[in-house]
Amino acid sequence: MARRSLLALSTALATVSGLVSAEPGGAGLEASCRSTVAGAPRGLPAAVVLTTSCGRYQVAATGRVRFLGGRRLPVPAGSSWFMDLTWYRLEHSHLLVGRRHRLLWRSHGRFAATRGEVVGAVALSRTRVAFSFFAGTTPTLFLARLGGAEEQVARGETPLGWTRAGSLVTLSNRGGVTRVRSANGQLERLLAHSTYNFVFDRASGALLYLAHGTLERFDGNRVRALTRLPELGLGGRPTLTPLAGVVVVSGSHRLVVLRPDGALLSSTPLPRPRAHADWAPGALAADSNGDVAFTATRGNTAYGSTGSETVYLLRAGASTARAIYREHVDFAVCERQAALAWHGHWLLYSASEAHAAAIDVSRPGRFVELSPLVHRLPGMTVGGDDAFDASWSTPDGL
Repeated sequence: MARRSLLALSTALATVSGLVSAEPGGAGLEASCRSTVAGAPRGLPAAVVLTTSCGRYQVAATGRVRFLGGRRLPVPAGSSWFMDLTWYRLEHSHLLVGRRHRLLWRSHGRFAATRGEVVGAVALSRTRVAFSFFAGTTPTLFLARLGGAEEQVARGETPLGWTRAGSLVTLSNRGGVTRVRSANGQLERLLAHSTYNFVFDRASGALLYLAHGTLERFDGNRVRALTRLPELGLGGRPTLTPLAGVVVVSGSHRLVVLRPDGALLSSTPLPRPRAHADWAPGALAADSNGDVAFTATRGNTAYGSTGSETVYLLRAGASTARAIYREHVDFAVCERQAALAWHGHWLLYSASEAHAAAIDVSRPGRFVELSPLVHRLPGMTVGGDDAFDASWSTPDGL
């Protein structure tokens, strides 16, 4: 397996994925970003924060819009980070690793950031850090106690994550071999050959992986077979997504929702793509009842096209999802993304093309459209490539 393929597999992890580069926020733009924005819609069940390249704007249920300040990165500027907000950067050839805004470890040795020499993946536990470093096409696995010096553990392996039991799971860059190592790096067992998809569930501290047509779960102590994939009729190469209390497994034809023990909770056929960049499911979110929402595009070519994105709701126990919201979209060129977040029986939808809406899933056809407001916010250019995201406001207003 080449380095590029291994890194692609590493980014499939739920907690070790979405690697991006952090850029400084727009603090210098703050004065011009305080422009008053009128005409916000009423009826939201809770405040929503809309973030543009200019700053953060809180929209209250009353329709009042308040400027909260400049954009805030979840990690130190200049770092690269994963979805669990573990970050790293090289500083004077030393590797720095942390989570959120805390620096947790600094390498004793030096790691050059020259062409062909890169950090592969980083996995943090409460007491240790594991990382892989590529010098050529083969990664070297390092392990260190927080506050201690790093030690080379193995060649050809990259870390996937730490189990709740304190063991480290790694992936070989050849043959998709997953291995289990102790906290000190000693090889404990070979977990599986030909692992072709996997995700670390940070909430449970367990690895979910697909091998030889079976979905299995390893919690650090034992392996449990959850289900056989051929029986699910998924089609294509299935993907795994652990959500709140459920596991979503989706292929090219079908999406299924499983309970943690592998029991089938719900399932649905997936809409057929019309253009080559159409994808379903896109965004995914589950509530505490096991209801799952997902998005699907129609007409996305990835080269600049017009189409739509639909939000679907799959109730727990159901066999078919129903469409609950549709947005007309002028799709961004190349990469674009959508997001979903629950708040009670409301669902917040947002897309990188500056679309947002709050959807009441308990009352068909009831939603609060936020896209016109988004387009009027400072820092947004309709049809441009400005940064945008939306989220439910936390108690501190962020």
